[in-house]
Amino acid sequence: MVTDELGELRIQVQRLEDQLCEELRVERHARHHDDLTGMPNELSLQKHLKRTSGCWFVVCDLDGFKAYQDKRGSHRAGDKVLCAFSQFLQSCTRQKDDRGKDDVRRRMACRLHGDEFVVVTQTQEGAEGIAQRIRGWSFKGQVTSSVGVGRTMALADASMYRAKRAKRSAKRVRVLKWVLGAVALVGLVWWSPLIKTQVLSWF
Repeated sequence: MVTDELGELRIQVQRLEDQLCEELRVERHARHHDDLTGMPNELSLQKHLKRTSGCWFVVCDLDGFKAYQDKRGSHRAGDKVLCAFSQFLQSCTRQKDDRGKDDVRRRMACRLHGDEFVVVTQTQEGAEGIAQRIRGWSFKGQVTSSVGVGRTMALADASMYRAKRAKRSAKRVRVLKWVLGAVALVGLVWWSPLIKTQVLSWF
């Protein structure tokens, strides 16, 4: 009888220990991962960098994200974009670069905050390869990404903002050319009858 009770007590204690271990595991995972995308967060990144040296960084920020979300009037629409990009980004980290020097197992992709993400690699070739793939990403042709590569987070961040400014400047040039073309066309249509009348009056 006593033996049975002790056995049952051991089982209950083991269950409580297992439950506690699982709760701690879930809590630890939640502290180190983003709630929405499930990606490692900035705390995970800091721990990774303490264990790793000689890193290259790829910093990326979404362009057109706020306009896309505002247009649809829902944060859920923005969440879909963030989840889609995070899945794409994580798939990029699993692809080897052409020279095969970058160990994909030592890469890490994180969501920093908002629509800003970072990938940590071991080589410049790996970082440039990932950045090139990210530049080609688009969500329904309305949201894209500006990318920067650097030996430090600060350098990669500065490179990303230069790319963002260059993209905005290029867009302004395209809009200006379109406006000038439209003005020229309207002017041609407006002046054509007058020119024709003037020419005919000479004969």
